Amino acid sequence: MRLSGQLTEEFQAALMDAFTKESLAQMVSMKLDERLEDIVPDGSMRFITFNLIQEFAKQDRVLDLAEAALKANPNNSLLKAFVEKIKTSEINSQALSVSSEKGDNLSPIERLKLIRTLNSLLPQQLEELVVSVKPPGSVIPPATAAQGDRTAALIRWAESPGGIGLQTVQEILELIVNS
Repeated sequence: MRLSGQLTEEFQAALMDAFTKESLAQMVSMKLDERLEDIVPDGSMRFITFNLIQEFAKQDRVLDLAEAALKANPNNSLLKAFVEKIKTSEINSQALSVSSEKGDNLSPIERLKLIRTLNSLLPQQLEELVVSVKPPGSVIPPATAAQGDRTAALIRWAESPGGIGLQTVQEILELIVNS
Protein backbone atom coordinates (compact mmCIF):
# COMPACT_ATOMS: atom_id res chain seq x y z
CA MET A 1 0.00 0.00 0.00
CA ARG A 2 1.33 3.42 -0.92
CA LEU A 3 0.31 6.65 0.68
CA SER A 4 -0.61 9.52 -1.56
CA GLY A 5 2.03 12.24 -1.78
CA GLN A 6 -0.04 14.50 0.46
CA LEU A 7 -0.45 11.86 3.17
CA THR A 8 3.24 11.02 3.00
CA GLU A 9 4.06 14.70 3.57
CA GLU A 10 1.62 14.92 6.47
CA PHE A 11 3.00 11.79 8.10
CA GLN A 12 6.55 12.95 7.64
CA ALA A 13 5.73 16.34 9.18
CA ALA A 14 4.02 14.62 12.12
CA LEU A 15 7.00 12.32 12.75
CA MET A 16 9.43 15.23 12.53
CA ASP A 17 7.29 17.24 14.93
CA ALA A 18 6.93 14.38 17.41
CA PHE A 19 10.45 12.93 17.52
CA THR A 20 14.14 13.63 17.42
CA LYS A 21 16.39 11.09 15.70
CA GLU A 22 17.11 9.49 19.05
CA SER A 23 13.50 9.34 20.22
CA LEU A 24 12.40 8.02 16.80
CA ALA A 25 14.95 5.20 17.10
CA GLN A 26 13.66 4.44 20.58
CA MET A 27 10.04 4.39 19.40
CA VAL A 28 10.86 2.01 16.54
CA SER A 29 12.74 -0.24 18.94
CA MET A 30 10.27 -0.23 21.82
CA LYS A 31 6.96 -0.12 19.94
CA LEU A 32 7.83 -2.09 16.78
CA ASP A 33 10.67 -4.33 17.98
CA GLU A 34 12.93 -3.21 15.14
CA ARG A 35 16.13 -1.22 14.86
CA LEU A 36 15.85 2.06 12.96
CA GLU A 37 19.40 1.69 11.61
CA ASP A 38 18.43 -1.70 10.14
CA ILE A 39 15.53 -0.11 8.27
CA VAL A 40 16.98 3.14 6.96
CA PRO A 41 20.47 4.60 6.59
CA ASP A 42 21.51 7.56 8.72
CA GLY A 43 20.93 11.03 7.35
CA SER A 44 18.88 14.11 8.04
CA MET A 45 15.65 13.71 9.97
CA ARG A 46 13.77 14.47 6.75
CA PHE A 47 15.66 11.71 4.93
CA ILE A 48 15.17 9.20 7.75
CA THR A 49 11.44 9.83 8.18
CA PHE A 50 10.75 9.70 4.44
CA ASN A 51 12.61 6.42 4.02
CA LEU A 52 11.03 4.95 7.14
CA ILE A 53 7.56 5.73 5.78
CA GLN A 54 8.50 4.24 2.40
CA GLU A 55 9.82 1.04 3.97
CA PHE A 56 6.67 0.56 6.04
CA ALA A 57 4.53 1.32 2.98
CA LYS A 58 6.33 -1.45 1.05
CA GLN A 59 5.42 -3.84 3.86
CA ASP A 60 1.82 -2.58 4.02
CA ARG A 61 2.47 -1.46 7.61
CA VAL A 62 1.97 2.31 7.49
CA LEU A 63 -0.86 2.15 10.01
CA ASP A 64 1.33 0.07 12.36
CA LEU A 65 4.04 2.74 12.22
CA ALA A 66 1.54 5.57 12.73
CA GLU A 67 -0.17 3.89 15.69
CA ALA A 68 3.19 3.03 17.30
CA ALA A 69 4.28 6.66 16.92
CA LEU A 70 1.04 7.87 18.49
CA LYS A 71 1.40 5.43 21.41
CA ALA A 72 4.91 6.74 22.01
CA ASN A 73 3.79 10.37 21.79
CA PRO A 74 0.03 10.43 22.50
CA ASN A 75 -0.17 14.19 23.01
CA ASN A 76 1.16 15.14 19.58
CA SER A 77 -1.69 16.77 17.69
CA LEU A 78 -0.18 16.15 14.24
CA LEU A 79 0.16 12.43 14.92
CA LYS A 80 -3.40 12.26 16.29
CA ALA A 81 -4.75 14.01 13.20
CA PHE A 82 -2.73 11.81 10.85
CA VAL A 83 -3.79 8.53 12.49
CA GLU A 84 -7.42 9.61 12.37
CA LYS A 85 -7.07 10.63 8.73
CA ILE A 86 -5.31 7.45 7.65
CA LYS A 87 -7.86 5.26 9.40
CA THR A 88 -10.63 7.14 7.60
CA SER A 89 -8.68 6.95 4.35
CA GLU A 90 -8.13 3.24 4.77
CA ILE A 91 -11.82 2.68 5.30
CA ASN A 92 -12.82 4.84 2.36
CA SER A 93 -9.83 3.87 0.18
CA GLN A 94 -9.88 7.35 -1.32
CA ALA A 95 -6.60 8.94 -0.27
CA LEU A 96 -4.50 5.79 -0.48
CA SER A 97 -2.98 4.83 -3.77
CA VAL A 98 -3.83 1.14 -4.03
CA SER A 99 -3.45 0.68 -7.74
CA SER A 100 -0.38 -1.00 -9.15
CA GLU A 101 0.34 2.00 -11.37
CA LYS A 102 3.51 3.82 -10.50
CA GLY A 103 2.62 7.21 -11.94
CA ASP A 104 5.11 6.81 -14.77
CA ASN A 105 3.02 8.61 -17.34
CA LEU A 106 5.42 11.51 -17.74
CA SER A 107 5.19 13.59 -20.86
CA PRO A 108 8.36 13.69 -22.96
CA ILE A 109 9.05 17.21 -21.64
CA GLU A 110 8.60 16.12 -17.99
CA ARG A 111 10.82 13.14 -18.63
CA LEU A 112 13.55 15.33 -20.15
CA LYS A 113 13.33 17.73 -17.19
CA LEU A 114 13.75 14.82 -14.77
CA ILE A 115 16.78 13.50 -16.69
CA ARG A 116 18.38 16.96 -16.81
CA THR A 117 17.76 17.49 -13.10
CA LEU A 118 19.33 14.13 -12.25
CA ASN A 119 22.31 14.86 -14.49
CA SER A 120 22.86 18.24 -12.81
CA LEU A 121 22.91 16.86 -9.25
CA LEU A 122 26.11 16.85 -7.28
CA PRO A 123 27.58 13.33 -7.33
CA GLN A 124 26.86 12.88 -3.62
CA GLN A 125 23.21 13.89 -4.15
CA LEU A 126 22.79 11.32 -6.92
CA GLU A 127 24.41 8.73 -4.65
CA GLU A 128 21.98 9.68 -1.86
CA LEU A 129 19.10 9.13 -4.28
CA VAL A 130 20.47 5.77 -5.43
CA VAL A 131 20.98 4.60 -1.84
CA SER A 132 17.45 5.76 -0.95
CA VAL A 133 15.70 3.81 -3.72
CA LYS A 134 17.73 0.62 -3.17
CA PRO A 135 18.02 -0.75 -6.71
CA PRO A 136 19.43 -4.27 -7.09
CA GLY A 137 23.23 -4.28 -6.81
CA SER A 138 24.36 -4.33 -10.43
CA VAL A 139 21.61 -2.16 -11.93
CA ILE A 140 23.28 1.22 -11.42
CA PRO A 141 26.89 1.73 -12.55
CA PRO A 142 29.36 2.61 -9.78
CA ALA A 143 29.88 6.19 -8.61
CA THR A 144 33.00 6.38 -10.78
CA ALA A 145 30.90 6.00 -13.96
CA ALA A 146 29.63 8.99 -15.94
CA GLN A 147 26.65 10.63 -14.25
CA GLY A 148 24.62 10.39 -17.45
CA ASP A 149 25.11 6.62 -17.51
CA ARG A 150 24.06 6.34 -13.88
CA THR A 151 21.00 8.52 -14.51
CA ALA A 152 19.93 6.49 -17.54
CA ALA A 153 20.27 3.23 -15.60
CA LEU A 154 18.29 4.66 -12.69
CA ILE A 155 15.46 5.78 -15.00
CA ARG A 156 15.36 2.42 -16.79
CA TRP A 157 15.26 0.52 -13.50
CA ALA A 158 12.61 2.80 -11.94
CA GLU A 159 10.34 2.21 -14.95
CA SER A 160 10.93 -1.54 -15.07
CA PRO A 161 8.43 -4.00 -13.56
CA GLY A 162 10.64 -4.43 -10.49
CA GLY A 163 11.36 -0.70 -10.18
CA ILE A 164 9.81 1.87 -7.86
CA GLY A 165 8.35 4.19 -10.50
CA LEU A 166 9.42 7.61 -11.68
CA GLN A 167 6.98 9.36 -9.36
CA THR A 168 8.79 7.94 -6.33
CA VAL A 169 12.15 8.96 -7.84
CA GLN A 170 10.78 12.49 -8.28
CA GLU A 171 9.50 12.62 -4.68
CA ILE A 172 12.83 11.51 -3.23
CA LEU A 173 14.71 13.85 -5.57
CA GLU A 174 12.59 16.75 -4.34
CA LEU A 175 13.46 15.92 -0.72
CA ILE A 176 17.16 15.73 -1.53
CA VAL A 177 17.23 18.98 -3.47
CA ASN A 178 15.11 20.88 -0.94
CA SER A 179 16.90 19.77 2.23
